Amino acid sequence: MFKWISRWLDDMEDEKHLKPTFLARVSRGANMLDANRPGWFHVLHDKKVAMQKDGQDILSLLYGGCQAGATGLGIADYQLPIYGFAIVWNEYRTVNRAWKREIKTRMDRYRQSIATSRRQALKPSQPIPDNPD
Repeated sequence: MFKWISRWLDDMEDEKHLKPTFLARVSRGANMLDANRPGWFHVLHDKKVAMQKDGQDILSLLYGGCQAGATGLGIADYQLPIYGFAIVWNEYRTVNRAWKREIKTRMDRYRQSIATSRRQALKPSQPIPDNPD
């Protein structure tokens, strides 16, 4: 009976309606990672993130285990879903997409900042004004 109810709830939920909630949770988790582990997205940008599989969730890929990650970030187990680090019900696909989007956004921002700093470094320097003496 529980499986039937779970499937019914999954069918009733509109992914577009839930998406802002998932994005907010994942964004909250990403901001926490930014504060505690700057550049974390470099580790994950070429890895397959699969929140439903042990060892392929965000904290396991970054810290070697979900519990180690929670401890490293100073959050309790029950808080993991609030930050998008754990799944509640059957939200794997949507949370995986949200994390992939967050990682891609951060990588794009990083690449853009590198490109901007390179362009600035390559600009010709300002001419030295002639000394009127």
